[in-house]
Amino acid sequence: TAGHSSATITGLYTLNDEPIVGTETGIHMLSEVELLFKNISNQYEADPDTSNFAKGIVRGSWLYLTTGKQGLVRFNGSQLEDLSELFMAPRLVNYGGRVRAITQDQHQLYLLVDTPTVDTSLTKTTRLMSLRNLGGEWQLHTLANVDIADINALAVAGNYLYAFGRLSISVAGT
Repeated sequence: TAGHSSATITGLYTLNDEPIVGTETGIHMLSEVELLFKNISNQYEADPDTSNFAKGIVRGSWLYLTTGKQGLVRFNGSQLEDLSELFMAPRLVNYGGRVRAITQDQHQLYLLVDTPTVDTSLTKTTRLMSLRNLGGEWQLHTLANVDIADINALAVAGNYLYAFGRLSISVAGT
């Protein structure tokens, strides 16, 4: 098992040929000495979330993982780096949100980031964003705003970026 026996496994990944297990309470890495999975991110045990580490992608020597509450972290096997501050802006009501999908091409990561509104709303503005690290500096750019209710995945195929989700449209009076 990885973590508490009651903790839900949210994602399975490999990094440098090592298994990584995401659960609602943390990121777990196999200890070859003890032959069990050790939590390397104890800060999530106090606030479990079924979307913690549910989406992830390996880019270079880093595993990028989403967290349940407006966050993105990256892990290289020994260092856990929190990138969440890139998606939050204090005093701006409609900026910042949960990373709902992630993919990459040869140059950058692409993210679908929802706005901090109630998850049960029929439609909400979702930002398609690109994230790059150039010369040690993170660059986050909004590429487009789309109205989408349920975000499932992003994928790059050739020169195309595909976004998958559900759009709910209601027309009053018809």
